[in-house]
Amino acid sequence: MTLLAAAAIAAAVSEARTAIDSLDAASGLARPDSR
Repeated sequence: MTLLAAAAIAAAVSEARTAIDSLDAASGLARPDSR
């Protein structure tokens, strides 16, 4: 795996986590014990 591919994967994972957090907060399904 090249360094560029690793960086792209890391960025995609970060974006996905941010999107999931935003969806959880917007829908009110975020678990209180996860914060």
